[in-house]
Amino acid sequence: MPMTMPDVDRVIALIQSISGDRAKAVWWLSQPLATFGGKTALQLKRRRPHRRRDQLR
Repeated sequence: MPMTMPDVDRVIALIQSISGDRAKAVWWLSQPLATFGGKTALQLKRRRPHRRRDQLR
């Protein structure tokens, strides 16, 4: 199940609250990270819509 725009906006707002900058939040969410097996944070969020307690929730 793909994420909707409100879902993406919510995730960006969460990361923005940590980084203090929307551009940094979008950049981080779109970067493949070794920690995530070469996937982006948004790719991981998209893969696990059935999880109740998601790290990015």
